[in-house]
Amino acid sequence: MRVRFESSHPAGDYAGGVLSVGILREGAPGVPSSGDNISFSVPRTFHTHNDSVAAALLTLTGRSCPHVRFNFPISAHCATLLRQYYGLLDIGPVDPSLEPRRPGRYLGLMLSGGLDSMGIWQVLTRVVGDDLRVVTTDYGPRFAFEAQGYLHFRRDVTCSTDLRTKGFWREGRFSAATPLLFADYLDLAAVVTGHHFVHLPLAIDSLRDGRPPDFLAHDAALLAGGLAELHIARCLNVTGMLLLAMLAEPETLEAAWRGSARPGSSKHYDKGVILRHLFQRAERTVPDYLRGVARPHHREPFTSPTLARLTMLYMIRHIGLAAVRREVSDLDEYDFSFAQALSLAFMERYNTSCAATIPQDLRSGVLKVFHQAGILPYSEQDYAELEIAREFFHCPEARRKASGRATQHSHSASAGEST
Repeated sequence: MRVRFESSHPAGDYAGGVLSVGILREGAPGVPSSGDNISFSVPRTFHTHNDSVAAALLTLTGRSCPHVRFNFPISAHCATLLRQYYGLLDIGPVDPSLEPRRPGRYLGLMLSGGLDSMGIWQVLTRVVGDDLRVVTTDYGPRFAFEAQGYLHFRRDVTCSTDLRTKGFWREGRFSAATPLLFADYLDLAAVVTGHHFVHLPLAIDSLRDGRPPDFLAHDAALLAGGLAELHIARCLNVTGMLLLAMLAEPETLEAAWRGSARPGSSKHYDKGVILRHLFQRAERTVPDYLRGVARPHHREPFTSPTLARLTMLYMIRHIGLAAVRREVSDLDEYDFSFAQALSLAFMERYNTSCAATIPQDLRSGVLKVFHQAGILPYSEQDYAELEIAREFFHCPEARRKASGRATQHSHSASAGEST
């Protein structure tokens, strides 16, 4: 499979305030080629580096095409990182004399409009102040709900693109495309996201053995474009992220919750229910918008890949089975008595091993804000409970009740007979 990218940036052609990219995929002999055009809105004074554009475009096709060509040259450094990270057989053209993109001066935040990135905004503005550059992406009408969150913030860039509308979100880290494209324009050294403990690429190890976290290997997708990634939220889980979000002003918190997901989705429901629980526990008045959180439109099996099982365990332990039953169709087929014996406090705390990846010049300030939000470091008990939860996460079927196993076996046998 081959892919060729034709970008308008080498000619400085941003007609109508748009950077346009043609994408042509060529399959094996006999397989028809497919082509498309995507666009990114840019300001009149926009400028970028070839390496940053190449790295941005590879986030759209990922590892799906082992042969990659651009209509512009990239540095040898960029080509090496992209080739290794994506497992490419060929990439070019490469200009050995081209200087790689050099890091700039500022820290950028990829602000989606939801609660996670808003929580990190609360941290960073307290630590670095106005030196933060805020980057947002408008993915079109289907994602208009996100604007409810990010419109409350000062933004340095809001880039409109049709990449999701045209399906270029399935193969790679598409959300990194905008900060990569704007790295030179914003003079960025590094970027921060709201990606936490259970975000993809999934890495929920305790890291107590001193191993580097798996997610660091994925930094190469951005480093190829001269942009580092700082992992501030990776040491936190969903509940910890919500405690950070609760540092916000009431109007900002409501806007970010509405910008997190569509009403009726599991994500919208889970965060709303847990936020309500945290308000009640802190003896704070529950906001009206959290009193009647919309139930999910569809219930899914507990083993569905779209459900965060650690979040489910926390809700079962602290809110009750009834709340989770509203979104899980086969909840009663599992034995959750083990969860009732746990505190699951690690969901509200920070993993000290993961926190060690936060740059030293930021770490003390970041941890100070964590403490202000009531987020404490893991204890020995937290690490022990994390291991129990990890075991369950990786094999939930081991907790399926005997009756549930029998039902599952009966369904499988019937399906076999029907075929």
